[in-house]
Amino acid sequence: MIYNEKMLALDDQIDCLLTAIEESASCQDYRLAQASLQKDAQGSRLKQHFQQKKDAYEAVLAYGEYAPGFSKTRQEVLSAKRELDLHPPVAQFRQAETQLQSLLDEIGQTLAQHIDEKIKVDAGNPFFTEGSHQESCGGKCHGS
Repeated sequence: MIYNEKMLALDDQIDCLLTAIEESASCQDYRLAQASLQKDAQGSRLKQHFQQKKDAYEAVLAYGEYAPGFSKTRQEVLSAKRELDLHPPVAQFRQAETQLQSLLDEIGQTLAQHIDEKIKVDAGNPFFTEGSHQESCGGKCHGS
């Protein structure tokens, strides 16, 4: 790639965009929630407990219902996951993470649509699809 004045100007604009993202409320909320989660001893214990239950479940998963204690192991991993997800610092972090991801998805979608409306952007969020999928298949692949 040849760097000329236009590329340097684009690089400066990217820096401005990154600064704007870092100063956004979504990014600030994410960083605060992340710091809070890292300091939370109870959250660490819940995460470790969930990981142990998940490992035990994965050990019997290959055998499915035929493994001794499969139902109990499955129930325990689901219970540990629920307990982890409902822990306030974890829930706040996940909410802030989703909010920041939505902002980044929207920026990526806007950039792509500005270039060409037919560009597909994998946003990671199945609910954030601004009509690009139906145009690519004529609307026939989605039962329209």
